[in-house]
Amino acid sequence: TFKTLEYHLDEWNLYLNSGKKWLKTGYKELDDSLPVGILPNQLIVWVAKPSVGKTQIAINILYRMMVMYPEDDFLFFSLELNGYEVLDRLAKIHRFYDLGVTTIEQSIAFFSNRLFIYDKNRITVNDLWSHTHSLLERTGRVPKAAFMDYLGYYANGYAGDGSYEKVSQAAADLKGWTKEFKIPMFVPHQTTKSNKPGEV
Repeated sequence: TFKTLEYHLDEWNLYLNSGKKWLKTGYKELDDSLPVGILPNQLIVWVAKPSVGKTQIAINILYRMMVMYPEDDFLFFSLELNGYEVLDRLAKIHRFYDLGVTTIEQSIAFFSNRLFIYDKNRITVNDLWSHTHSLLERTGRVPKAAFMDYLGYYANGYAGDGSYEKVSQAAADLKGWTKEFKIPMFVPHQTTKSNKPGEV
């Protein structure tokens, strides 16, 4: 049903005046630009050319969030890397910040039972929803945030005349997922070397 502008304004004011601290990334410059924080139904996409560290940024944000929110769960849909590669990168970051940690087994203890990694290189929108429902039923907890690496891999499963149409459909479905489950999702996207500014 349609709702009035006044209804939506009241809803927004509830967010602003609730006193609740919404999700932060751990990057001060970015967090300062988002005084309210990242809301539960938001899809955050960043775009860069190949081999500039898109995946590493996602993993760094994930690590910082797991430090800031030690009681919360996180999801990582790794369509490019194997799960153990994601874990290896996380463990290296953990050992960099915590000099008392010297082995990957010690790092696993930090991430254990809070990080859930899906690492097949294809996932449909139906699979995305069903896996999420299954996890929520199993844990009884709503994850704090989700990450997908990366949008282009996910969009390859869509029909369309070109990458723009596929990516647009994929992003729309991911946005629908965030709104349904109220889990913010962070998704890097790769542009090609030949793209002009503003193109994806």
